[in-house]
Amino acid sequence: MVALGSLWAGAAPARGTSPMPGLDRLRGFEGPGIVCVYAGVVVLVLAWWRLGRLFDDPDPPGRRALLTTLATWATPLAIAPPLFSRDVYSYLAQGVMTSLRL
Repeated sequence: MVALGSLWAGAAPARGTSPMPGLDRLRGFEGPGIVCVYAGVVVLVLAWWRLGRLFDDPDPPGRRALLTTLATWATPLAIAPPLFSRDVYSYLAQGVMTSLRL
């Protein structure tokens, strides 16, 4: 839900430069996107809380289960646009300027 909501409410680098065709048409629906993001964050917190409670059981989840959970959680967020801020683009530009010594 967080990654899906970020398609509506995420910070694209500029209008017309979307990495996916047709994504610019979703830009008018920031409100539902933000609601979707916050609902996703609530679900994530509840899921991680429940996962933490599993460690109180006599048979806690193994390393493989935890790594699978981490990959399942992180992959959509790694490819989603940044949320609530365009700062990442500024940091990227500053890094390029520094590497070019401008």
